[in-house]
Amino acid sequence: MTTFITPDYTIGNSADCQTQMIGVLTNLDQALQALVASPATNAVQFNDTLVLNDGSSVDTTNISPTELLITDGIYNGRFYKDTMSFDNSVNGLAIYIEPSVPRIYLTDGTTTNTIDKNGYTTRNTTANATHYLDFSDSSATGTGSIQMTAGIECNPSTKTITATTFAGNATSSTTASTSTNSNISLVSTGVYYPTFSTNTTGSQALLASAGLSFNATSSTLTTTNFSGNASSATNVGITSDNTSGTYYLPFVKTSGTGGKPLYIDDTTGPLSYNPSTSTLTASVFSGNHTGTANITNAVNNYTFVATTLTLDFGTLTFKNFYNATAITTALTQSAISFSNAVAGGCYMIYITTGVGGSLTFNTGITNVKTTFATAITIPASSFAVMNIYYINSVYIVGLNILT
Repeated sequence: MTTFITPDYTIGNSADCQTQMIGVLTNLDQALQALVASPATNAVQFNDTLVLNDGSSVDTTNISPTELLITDGIYNGRFYKDTMSFDNSVNGLAIYIEPSVPRIYLTDGTTTNTIDKNGYTTRNTTANATHYLDFSDSSATGTGSIQMTAGIECNPSTKTITATTFAGNATSSTTASTSTNSNISLVSTGVYYPTFSTNTTGSQALLASAGLSFNATSSTLTTTNFSGNASSATNVGITSDNTSGTYYLPFVKTSGTGGKPLYIDDTTGPLSYNPSTSTLTASVFSGNHTGTANITNAVNNYTFVATTLTLDFGTLTFKNFYNATAITTALTQSAISFSNAVAGGCYMIYITTGVGGSLTFNTGITNVKTTFATAITIPASSFAVMNIYYINSVYIVGLNILT
């Protein structure tokens, strides 16, 4: 059964389109009721032409049974069996209604937004401009009005949200503006981890490391290394150590107060300390020796040769020599070549002669004064000690033969 509808209305200009559309829908409703009464029929037909106010008409004999178009050439109203739409042929603005979902589409020809029973989509933009965030004035559930405020801004280009205060946990690697204030909570117990960033300017992600911690209970900042001047560090941590080993004493290169780097001497003439034996070691000690502490001085091997006694005192106050190999020929010392003596220095030579050997030390040598008036000879197979004192740029030599 085919139901015929004779239109008894006309369509006005675009300004009246929405109002007169109600009349269209009223008459269509009558047709739909007829279809419900006769479900075998699959079409609705007009038995006349559709006359417009401008005098034109539309032949309805070939209208698709699934679509009805009402138009003035610019504004179009389209009716389908499950949707309806209104659009503008010139600027692409349109609204689509889909009752079966239900859902409404709104578009400007480029961007489409959707409103359905669950919510709505918004336009995407990357403009470098200030926008304002929407929020609800109701609870997290139910129906509420959409609100916004100038106090919460968003710039899509820089991906920046601006507000006076942020509350809650900032999870993941989000960044915070360096000009943003944070709420501070005071703590007195527990271990915490200071935050830092990878740059000094701009918005940066806040980072933390297990290697840098702060103990609020003891007010202790802990890490492996500190670099820079510790100008306000009046105390440092001390650890007891009495193990046997060679350790190096720190020192500074300039006098006065203020931040200074610390150095150690572990290559040439090392200054070291052994906690186990309480031994302080250095190549040279300068100054007065007070108290009963022992001063250790290595014994240096020396080989005697004819004519000249050559000794390097190494800018030491005390230095000992000995000849590991006994003298086996007759040698005479009639000159000296002493170097690097220290004013007030005291030096000693332990001398050994073997079979057939002897050592004679003459008098009258330049810059040398002796405790003996004439030349003195150490005979074969003997032992002797020569003492040398350096006072007022003069060497005082004394020789004692041991029995």
